[in-house]
Amino acid sequence: GEADGCIAQAGQFVPQRAYDLAIAAGPTSTTTTTTSTSNNPGSGCTVTHRVVSRWSGGYTGEIVIGNRGPALNGWTLTFSAPGVSVTQGWNGTWTDTGDVVRVGNTSWNGSLPTGGTTTIGYNASYQGTTPPFISPALNGTVCS
Repeated sequence: GEADGCIAQAGQFVPQRAYDLAIAAGPTSTTTTTTSTSNNPGSGCTVTHRVVSRWSGGYTGEIVIGNRGPALNGWTLTFSAPGVSVTQGWNGTWTDTGDVVRVGNTSWNGSLPTGGTTTIGYNASYQGTTPPFISPALNGTVCS
């Protein structure tokens, strides 16, 4: 327990601590930021995806969504991830329908101002090397 400097009893898994350690370790692989603009040069979105940690048969992913368009009051991110099965997600309402993943805002992060960002994350099952993350779109606006 805490008396010996540990944050929990022996054998107790602490998810937040595991996440903190994975973040501190840095990425094992990274994809580049992708950007798209519409008719207005200042509009669009950016999405950055990275693998925070991996294990046999799965990984933890982090997605940073940036809004370059008008302020949003409610958002939905969609992306394609063939072969990936999202098993747990946070900072959003996650739906995995096979090859397409949909994430809606939660009550505390639904407002996304112009120039604002929000970070979401997930655990997923995946057999392979680099997990696919294709065609991200924010409220229907393609971000790549």
